[in-house]
Amino acid sequence: MPTRLMRLTLSIGVSSALILIFFQPLPASAIHTAERSYFILDTSGSVNADMNWSRSLRPSIIEKLKQPFGQPHKSSTPKNPQDIYVTSITSNSVDAQIFPIVTSQDAEAIWGMVNRVGVDPSKKRLAEIINDLFGGGGIWSQHSGFLAKSPLSIPSSNTCQASVVRSLGNTLSFRRSKDEEKKDVAKTICGTAIEIGKRLQAIDQSLDSPTCDKSGKCSDIIGALLNAVAAAQDMVTQQRGASPAICVAIASDMLNNSPGMPTDSLLNSRRIAMRSTSIQKAKEKGRQAAQMSEVKFPRRASVRVVVLGIGTGPKPLPREKNSMLEAYWDGFWEASGIKKAQQGTSLDKACAR
Repeated sequence: MPTRLMRLTLSIGVSSALILIFFQPLPASAIHTAERSYFILDTSGSVNADMNWSRSLRPSIIEKLKQPFGQPHKSSTPKNPQDIYVTSITSNSVDAQIFPIVTSQDAEAIWGMVNRVGVDPSKKRLAEIINDLFGGGGIWSQHSGFLAKSPLSIPSSNTCQASVVRSLGNTLSFRRSKDEEKKDVAKTICGTAIEIGKRLQAIDQSLDSPTCDKSGKCSDIIGALLNAVAAAQDMVTQQRGASPAICVAIASDMLNNSPGMPTDSLLNSRRIAMRSTSIQKAKEKGRQAAQMSEVKFPRRASVRVVVLGIGTGPKPLPREKNSMLEAYWDGFWEASGIKKAQQGTSLDKACAR
């Protein structure tokens, strides 16, 4: 074959392959990337972490758990899934446990199951499945209702799965499905609901018995922020080519105080706020503190911060010094790569869009 003709044939072949790839339809399981809600609760006593959790954040999360998985691109109304994590500020926050509540991976598991049992369903078939699983009185609401109860009582996997299989027999989408397909649905629904329940229980137990001695130094805000940076970096690594989004909501007086911190440390936000003679000087100290502590969010991540309770607590700053504390943290956020930081009044609405 002449070289010119061979090149032309190769070019057409490559172009055809690219066209096929470009126009290949998305599977039913393809979903939007969620903004992660990353909640940080100060357990030092500066704010009431247990009340913030049990009376504000937890009820809000329970409401979201009615359908936390979003809807895939192929559906008539695509929606972002929920991606919610909770952690705490302690004496050494870097070692604080980080609790996932419901994650993007949970949504991927749910819609992956839908794709399998529906055999990459059409838009109409997908709508029927969504209605049977997540509509009013659907399979998810029937078998995840235990998540809203207090105290939380988690059913066994076998009991849950047997109940789901029976319920599927009454649905339009699954009543004629094979037993193996019904078992796949039951295993995924129950496994996800039970795992979310265990995560909620773990946070309940953690906040019921905080480890901070009231006389101790248990407000390592910097350590908690370093964990948030690591979470953002992990998202960047996992979502190659994308710009992941994360909302960091902090319920704290923002008066950093950790074991071994020197009195004249750049991280001593209370002392700097009390001694600063101008907004500009306080802000510069905040910038230096961020650089010294190496709190730097990745450029590819879209990060916003919401703070609740700054300058408050059992030992609040004098009102006239709050502006210095706010300036300090403004400088800190700017130097750490945060483009949007604001103060909030309600933890449950802190990361709302």
